[in-house]
Amino acid sequence: MKATINLEHVLLKWCANFDKWIGTQQAFIYILNVWLQKWLPKDHASISLTGIRAPPVFILSHDWYEAMDRHSDAEVKSSIQKYAAIMHKLWVSQDRGQKQHRKTDSLSREKKETVKNKVRVYRRSSNTEGDVEMKT
Repeated sequence: MKATINLEHVLLKWCANFDKWIGTQQAFIYILNVWLQKWLPKDHASISLTGIRAPPVFILSHDWYEAMDRHSDAEVKSSIQKYAAIMHKLWVSQDRGQKQHRKTDSLSREKKETVKNKVRVYRRSSNTEGDVEMKT
């Protein structure tokens, strides 16, 4: 049960770190792309980077920027959060199961003790009656 709750916390931390990492990467590639565009001819917007024979780093930076802009990290974050929610539900279920198990064990011990006491009382009463009959 402790492992389940730890896994939930790790998943939530992982999601937060993933979000920070993606944000940092997006900011980095944006700034790099803006800086690299300063070195391109002023009319490059109407011409593709391959058309002006830009160095590979310009093309790579531009493609990376567009890929980061095109793909959403929301689906990944949502999936991690859903998985953490499933772990939380599992933990709640395990907790309920353990409480039920403890309750069952307690009732079982009580029942055994009750039965033992009744057997003792029965044996005592049987022995006492037998003793009385022998004395007469």
